[in-house]
Amino acid sequence: MFEVQDLRYATLATVSRCGMIWFSEDVLSLSMIFENYFLRTQNVPVSDEDIEPTNFSSGLTNDGDITTSNDNNQTLSTTIALQRYIIQILKPHFQHDNSLVIKALDFALNQEHIMDFTRLRPLNSLFSMLNQGIRNILKYNQAHPDFPMPQQQIELYITRWLIYSLLWSFVGDCKSKIRHEFGEYIRASTTIPMPTNQSIPLIDYEITMDGEFSPWIAKVPSIEIETHRVAATDLVIPTIDTIRHETLLNTWLTEHKPLVLCGPPGSGKTMTLFSALRALPGKKMIKKKELKYFFFVFRF
Repeated sequence: MFEVQDLRYATLATVSRCGMIWFSEDVLSLSMIFENYFLRTQNVPVSDEDIEPTNFSSGLTNDGDITTSNDNNQTLSTTIALQRYIIQILKPHFQHDNSLVIKALDFALNQEHIMDFTRLRPLNSLFSMLNQGIRNILKYNQAHPDFPMPQQQIELYITRWLIYSLLWSFVGDCKSKIRHEFGEYIRASTTIPMPTNQSIPLIDYEITMDGEFSPWIAKVPSIEIETHRVAATDLVIPTIDTIRHETLLNTWLTEHKPLVLCGPPGSGKTMTLFSALRALPGKKMIKKKELKYFFFVFRF
């Protein structure tokens, strides 16, 4: 069983041998797509890792809690309660025609993209990135069980993470000029606090755990290369692009999402991929056989 966008690359022989079920894209409205994401996130933990219980749930509304009887269920209760709280923060940015996400999507639909641009592809990327933002908060609370992230900080962080996610999921495959224009459009279309330094494009910022915009350039280290390492094939010189692209790759790898790196020969696809894979925790490292498959797909 295959789910495809269209039959553009299918031969007549393939078409004649397949039973097909066809859904027009118009069958799925944006509100239905958004509601599906909201319901799933409100009821299914976004992380498959063990998250330790925290005291955060005591600060949520009653309908955000689930009655539990043991530690494992309490952990699940806390996680679901946090996810429900975050969805309530995000919903206003999705729910009407003049909302930030819908306006941003309309803007992106009219731009030139490297790959075919349909509604579902950027929205799935957006949902994956929002899930990563939720996981970041869960990990923060796990690391600070006595002082979990307060609600005001969660709201600041997740709304700014939404801006960051929109930039990369909607125009991440566009030229630099379009990314900058999209950032300026976002600045003019939202009440979410933006960085005061307007000389730096929004695409050149990341979001720190305290909810602040931080330039990617601040994460680029100064390194010294030993002479015998200059010609090494696995040597990666950190730049703004290598650091943020590896961060984005880790988002989709964590989500277990299939993805394709697009770019001309010599643009660094293979280098970026292997650098991101090497940075994964040992328990998530892809097997050699699977790695060959990834290499083929990304080069293709």
